Amino acid sequence: MSATAPPPEDDTGALFSPERRASGRPISDHEALAHARRVGRIQQGHGRKLSSLAPPDELPAPDLRVMTAMRLPARLLMRVRAKAALEGGRTVTDVVEEAMRGYVDSAPDAQVRYVTHRRPPGT
Repeated sequence: MSATAPPPEDDTGALFSPERRASGRPISDHEALAHARRVGRIQQGHGRKLSSLAPPDELPAPDLRVMTAMRLPARLLMRVRAKAALEGGRTVTDVVEEAMRGYVDSAPDAQVRYVTHRRPPGT
């Protein structure tokens, strides 16, 4: 069985019950695909016809990029853009992707913490 094809019983939602899931490890690709299939079936059950909401057959390629929309506090976004520009032309996408990777690479219920490094004065 490949990582892109979880068994049918795993995409019913039972996968996410505390009794079935071993704690302390990040969400796996297998679990992500099972959850996406479950959400897709729910969306179809609500009559939503968008192809982006259909249950996926497999995981997307690791380097595939998709457009998304989020509602963020305007002042926070303005400050993120300013800081990213000061850091040599980073983008908001870079910052969001870095934060999301830190989040998904941690165990459920873990708090992601950033380590800050201060530059010495004059550098």
